[in-house]
Amino acid sequence: MRRITNLLASVAMLLVLSLATSCETLVDYLDLPLTPNTPTEEEYVTVSLGLDLVDLDVTYEPLSRAEENNDVYGIQVYSTPAPATEWPEWKPFAYGAFYSTDNISINLLKGYEYKFVATMVKDGKEKLYHFGQWENDVYLGEEYYSPISAVVSDNFKYGLDDHRWDLGGGYSCLNFNGYLQSPERPNLERYYGELEGYTPGDKGGKAKIQLKRTSFGAKYIAKGKNAGSGTLEILMDGAMQINLNLAESNQVSDIYTFYNVREAWLDNNYSETFPVVLRLIREDGTTVPLGTHNLTFKRNATTVVNVSMDDASEASGVGVEFLESGEMPEGDEVTIEDGEIVDTEVDTNK
Repeated sequence: MRRITNLLASVAMLLVLSLATSCETLVDYLDLPLTPNTPTEEEYVTVSLGLDLVDLDVTYEPLSRAEENNDVYGIQVYSTPAPATEWPEWKPFAYGAFYSTDNISINLLKGYEYKFVATMVKDGKEKLYHFGQWENDVYLGEEYYSPISAVVSDNFKYGLDDHRWDLGGGYSCLNFNGYLQSPERPNLERYYGELEGYTPGDKGGKAKIQLKRTSFGAKYIAKGKNAGSGTLEILMDGAMQINLNLAESNQVSDIYTFYNVREAWLDNNYSETFPVVLRLIREDGTTVPLGTHNLTFKRNATTVVNVSMDDASEASGVGVEFLESGEMPEGDEVTIEDGEIVDTEVDTNK
């Protein structure tokens, strides 16, 4: 009888250890707090994710999208015990990188509130630096550098290790002719959005994250008798240098990501002012400085800078006519001559 009793006690102890190990695995893996209502593995619900690009077609100069989908998405998910406090402590719950947002779903634990942070890089497949990731001769997928910083797949990865700090910043790793370039204001079109305080229902549901464009456009047009030859060098602070061959074209334009992506998402009228250096490289190799100008670029708008090069010579300055879309009344003009700024009223009725 004593042997049977001891055997039953051993079996009971093994069952307790097994249950404890099962609970420890779930809690430790997700680093969830040990509370009386800590969810068990059976209390997962599946939630579908949807992303809306709310600024897709709103811009001063229409920005066309490629027919082929080359976009790359990154989605960070955080959790906090429900109901959330006034100052919740959001802990990383899952992260995923995707080529498409069709049919994306995530398993969430009941009893928690969630925060979603998402970004999209337009044409990220072509523009972001990436390489194929392999493990034991098995192809895992393409791993992208900042701001995605992950291997693209069809599923989320769960746990504290999958935390991305760079979704809210402009810093990105570009693929420039096969070489890595990492500007703070990259020539990328970015979208960003957050959804905070989401609580899944008993049968799941759908979480929709609205993404806004966190980029600006810049267009430079060379004008005047000296605008037909040489190279116009444009150095925007934090961006890659632009070299405009004036013999081929007198203008160049591109879309850039703001340095502070999250701030641009929070403020519809967000803008950044930073220095732009202009230089003319003549055909004989002579460098003619055209000055450093602090220009303002607004979210979801293209700033047009007309560079007047009539007087561009080694001994003279340069006139820059600065036109901006957005809230400025049409016809306002800022002229920069010899380092001085002169505001001029223009009669728009002419």
